[in-house]
Amino acid sequence: MVAPVSSVSPFDAVVRIFHAQGSLRREIDRELGEAHGISLDDLMILLHLEAASGRMRRSELAEHLRESTLTVTRALGPLERIGLLDRERTSGDPRATYAVLTTAGFQMAIDARATAEEVSRWWFRRGGPAEGWSPDELRQLADLLARLGGEGLPLPEEG
Repeated sequence: MVAPVSSVSPFDAVVRIFHAQGSLRREIDRELGEAHGISLDDLMILLHLEAASGRMRRSELAEHLRESTLTVTRALGPLERIGLLDRERTSGDPRATYAVLTTAGFQMAIDARATAEEVSRWWFRRGGPAEGWSPDELRQLADLLARLGGEGLPLPEEG
């Protein structure tokens, strides 16, 4: 068990979040890579597209991911090459393109999310560095991260 921190500065808290996120990300990336050949960043793209019924403008996707359009465009290329996404041009603006999930992309979102969920369960409950968290503690952590602007999983669009 980790000893409680007696005092902490806001920057120390940020550093702790950064290091915890890095550790968990490495574990999820390793499992996703071995099982599906994608990363957590790739999965987040797929999940955002899935929530948007499989189709989203690249600029809008970048906004949801809190990344630049260039960063997202670069990340989409490999997913297109392995058949998880297609690119669709709009008729009104030749510069605007949509990222569109393929059937394989929808299936990958389902399968890879299950893998990430399993790693996360292990991380918080069955032997990971954060072993033994109760559902209430997880909810409290999620609430605290939300206060810092941390959003949860993308929800399906209404309509």
